[in-house]
Amino acid sequence: MDTDDYLRAVDLRPVPGSRLPAGRNVEHTELAALLAQCHTDQRPAGTRDAAVIGLAYLSGTRRAELAALHLADLDTDPAAIRVVGKGGKQRLVPLSPTIAPLLEAWTALRGPTPGPLFCPIDRTGNLRHGRALTGEAIRQILTRRALATGLAAITPHDLRRTYAGDLLDAGADLPAVQQLMGHASPSTTSRYDRRGDRARRTAAERLSLDASTAVPAEHHMRTEGDN
Repeated sequence: MDTDDYLRAVDLRPVPGSRLPAGRNVEHTELAALLAQCHTDQRPAGTRDAAVIGLAYLSGTRRAELAALHLADLDTDPAAIRVVGKGGKQRLVPLSPTIAPLLEAWTALRGPTPGPLFCPIDRTGNLRHGRALTGEAIRQILTRRALATGLAAITPHDLRRTYAGDLLDAGADLPAVQQLMGHASPSTTSRYDRRGDRARRTAAERLSLDASTAVPAEHHMRTEGDN
């Protein structure tokens, strides 16, 4: 096959497909347990981790976006954060007022030093100002806190997925959630809509099998023979 024939053969329009969103939804009881575990930790890391987990859920940010936040990106009245997402696109994400106690506790401990909002803490409890947590460090925070609480593994993306699903459940429209999530396409955001899942399950559960025909006849025969 010569080059021209090969190029024509491979010049095919891609077939569009879709995938279910990765991860799982986090129950509110699980989120409460994570925060309670942080609150029992009297070290500075407990205060920081509670703010990280609370903000991860209430902003729906990617872990890299969360790690890249600076103190100057935080607005307190009203509560909001400026996030730089994929492609360098900046967006303003309003926050629930319920995040205030967590952020106030952390920023009071952190102090007014300019720089990354969330910084590493060494083994002696000293804050490493000027250095930022990495996205991997944020993942590890969730892993450690979930393990300490006895929960199944929870990732930053699980909180992001839950954020989108909870907003849609609460009646937020799809374009608004798309902008908050920093998605380029509404089709990406729609994958997080759990309302369709519940409608499909409700429809499927309307069907049933007759109990007398649910077990194969040969199974009945073996059972009677065994008796």
